[in-house]
Amino acid sequence: MGLPRSQYVRDGEIGVYHCTTRCVRRAFLSGYDSYSGRDYTHRKSLIEERLSHLASIFAIDVITYSVMSNHYHVNLRTRPDIVADWSDYEVARRWLVLCPIRYRSKKKAQDPVEEHIAVLTQCRERIAELRKRLSSLSWFMERLNEYVAYCKQRR
Repeated sequence: MGLPRSQYVRDGEIGVYHCTTRCVRRAFLSGYDSYSGRDYTHRKSLIEERLSHLASIFAIDVITYSVMSNHYHVNLRTRPDIVADWSDYEVARRWLVLCPIRYRSKKKAQDPVEEHIAVLTQCRERIAELRKRLSSLSWFMERLNEYVAYCKQRR
């Protein structure tokens, strides 16, 4: 039986972790499902692209990964030493790329705007919190799993 992530992942320390996520109820993640006759091979490339995108934002290295038919494995290295060297501007910019401001009139997310970055950099407490999140294993996995779940529902 596994332990909660909070018992073995220490924030602020460099570490290497093996994470796995699986589907439930006979759901297929990738490959050909002979039961339903549907092909889900396109999802592997979606997961690969998302891992690459998240690695470009977070201070987390993707060491290896493997996408199986109903689960995937990811080996990650947290790098709080790198995020500590980022400027407040860089932290705000990366956060707004990860969680963009969306407007009701526009369904697509907008690229970070200089004025939004400037406003965010003014709040020291918020920047300190975002600095922790950008090197957090839990935040990384949450953003990855949220995306995978959303992609599974669309098709």
